[in-house]
Amino acid sequence: MLIAHDLKNVNRERLLAALYLNPLRVRRPRHGGRVFAGSAVFTLLIDVKSEAEATYAALHAIFKNCTDRVTEFRGDRAERRAITIVISGNRAIDTMRKQAVRYAAGDGRSGDLNTNRRRTWSRG
Repeated sequence: MLIAHDLKNVNRERLLAALYLNPLRVRRPRHGGRVFAGSAVFTLLIDVKSEAEATYAALHAIFKNCTDRVTEFRGDRAERRAITIVISGNRAIDTMRKQAVRYAAGDGRSGDLNTNRRRTWSRG
């Protein structure tokens, strides 16, 4: 998955795994399984600017290969690991809510509080 702040900065060498996931994985053995010594959880915020559903599907496939270090969500329960991922921007909220197991939470917006979707699906 390519990483950029806008389309003009897309570069095939800027990959999510190379820039974020692999460096975070390498840090864990040096800090007792955590990203930073003495810190329980590291939050990785991913701001999706492309189409929500396709992007989330690609992200979820990547995160499934990181289950040893990424917080796992099942319904309203979270099994904390070294990295908690939060999806911001174009969020595939309905898809995420329907997943039995997911590896990312979604950020909240004030409009989310005014719906019947009060279930705390991003609890972590």
